[in-house]
Amino acid sequence: QPVTYEGKIYLSTTSGRLLCLDADTGDALWATTIPQTLEESPGINERPGKLYLPGDHSNLYVVDKRTGKCSESYYVGHAKGTIAVPPVALQGNDGGHVFVIENAGADFALLHILKCDKEGGALAVAQPPERLVGNVMVPPIMVLGRRLIILTDRGQIKAFDVESSATTTSEQVKA
Repeated sequence: QPVTYEGKIYLSTTSGRLLCLDADTGDALWATTIPQTLEESPGINERPGKLYLPGDHSNLYVVDKRTGKCSESYYVGHAKGTIAVPPVALQGNDGGHVFVIENAGADFALLHILKCDKEGGALAVAQPPERLVGNVMVPPIMVLGRRLIILTDRGQIKAFDVESSATTTSEQVKA
């Protein structure tokens, strides 16, 4: 599914292209090629203007939403076809978090919790992956820019609070 944001449409293709279209005119504003096929739409980090685009396996790409330039490739390690929803970004004053959900097995998913800097890049593991019961097939719901609610196909509802004033990374994301 395409992602719309502030009058722009971001569309990924199975051939590895990410397109940015003007929502009013349909004109292409930019296009970039990723060195993998793409099966999912990008997640948007509003404040620093970054897109987080999962490749069909292994990597998460950080793309500037204004220019389409890929600035970073981060190894998540997911298998082909295991990411079914766009990544979600929550940005705080000192950086933020990027959540990547991998349907790693038939009956479980892994929530990869990454930290990023103020510019939305320099991705690194914030804490070990959180195991969820079931697969995630619908995008998570973001509440007030600091709470993430995830629903699985096995009926699990999990809410995560991101506390930007916490002193350690392990205190920042709590189930």
